[in-house]
Amino acid sequence: MTTEILPRDGQIEANGLRLHYVEWGERGNPQLLLLHGLTSHARSWDHMARALQDRYHIIALDQRGHGDSERPEDGSFRTADYVADAKAVVDALGMTSFALIGLSMGAHNGMAFTAAHPQHLTKLVPIDIPPALGSIEERRARAAGAPAPRRVFDSVEDAFQDARAQNPRPPEDVQRERVRHGLRRLDDGRYELKYDPAAPRNWDTEDLWPLLPSITCPVLVIRGAESTVLDPETAEREAAAFPNARLVTIEGSGHPVPLDRPDTFVQTVRAFLEEA
Repeated sequence: MTTEILPRDGQIEANGLRLHYVEWGERGNPQLLLLHGLTSHARSWDHMARALQDRYHIIALDQRGHGDSERPEDGSFRTADYVADAKAVVDALGMTSFALIGLSMGAHNGMAFTAAHPQHLTKLVPIDIPPALGSIEERRARAAGAPAPRRVFDSVEDAFQDARAQNPRPPEDVQRERVRHGLRRLDDGRYELKYDPAAPRNWDTEDLWPLLPSITCPVLVIRGAESTVLDPETAEREAAAFPNARLVTIEGSGHPVPLDRPDTFVQTVRAFLEEA
C-alpha cells in the first residue's frame, strides 16, 4: 500500500494578515514559489507539487483572502498588496533565490513581483494572463452582466458536480481534489467556497506591459489553446516583450492549464526548470 504524500502546513504574519502556505520537498533543494488564481487556493498545485517534490523545495501560498489565509478587513486586493505579501513570506522563509510559477491572478502577481524584486528570481512561468486587464470599473461592469457563481453547496459532491458542469476538461481525480480543498464546512453542515467573494470584485490590477522588458530572467509564457482569457496574438506579444522568453501553448486546455492538462503541464514546466 502506497502512503499518500502530503504537504506541511505553515503560516506567517504579514501586512496585518495571517497567511497560510503549504510546503513540499526537502529544504536545501532548488526552490519554487507557486501562486494560484483568482478563485483558487494553494492546494490547487498538489498534482504538480507531488511530481516535483523529490527535486525541489516548494512553497504554495494561499494569497490574501484565499484558502486558509485571512481576509483583509479593508477589502484591499491590489497588485501591490499581493506583491508585498509575497515579499514578506519569502523573506520570513529565507527564500533568496527561486523560480516563480503563477496561474491567472497568480501570474499577474508573479510578473509584478519579479519586476519589483528581480534579485530573487531564477525563472518565471506566467500562465494564461495578459499583462493588462483593464480598469477595475470595466471588469466590474462586465461581471455585472454575468450570473453570480454558486458559493454554498449541500455536499462536497454537489460542489464537484457544479465545477464539472462548468469545466469538464480536467481529470476527475485532480478536479475532485481541487474542489475538496477549496471548501469550508458551515455550521449547518453545508459547504462554502473558501475564497473571499470580495476578491474578484476588488481585484485592482496594474498595467504590467511597461515592466516586462525589465524582467531579464528566463521566462516561459504558457497559454491554454482554448483559453478565452489570453488570446494567441496577445500571448505572442507578451512573450516578445520579455528579453528572454518563449511561448508554449497547451492543446486541449482552457484557462486553468494546470487543472485541465496536469500531466502535460508538469512535463512542460519540468523541462523548463531543468534547462541550464
